[in-house]
Amino acid sequence: IRWHMNNDLFVNIFGATLLGLSISLFSRRNQKLFFAVGFCGSVTTFSGWILHSAQLINNTLFLRAFVLIFLTLGFGLLGALLGFWTGEKLKTLRHFL
Repeated sequence: IRWHMNNDLFVNIFGATLLGLSISLFSRRNQKLFFAVGFCGSVTTFSGWILHSAQLINNTLFLRAFVLIFLTLGFGLLGALLGFWTGEKLKTLRHFL
């Protein structure tokens, strides 16, 4: 999935959203480990993001590096919160059905 998307920012936000969703939806430890650590960890690309940021800084594109770093952190956090909130809502809906 990561290689097909070819966009560090989008991949990391997508992975963070899935991480929040899987942590809130799955109750068993082995499910959380498989989806959160295994799948989400393999989808996201910390090293690619850091390398891209370092290359921007090395090329004196400080503003672009700053924007990439803070967009990834900010939207990643929002994605994780959205995923977690969505998972919690889905669990409550499941109880009503």
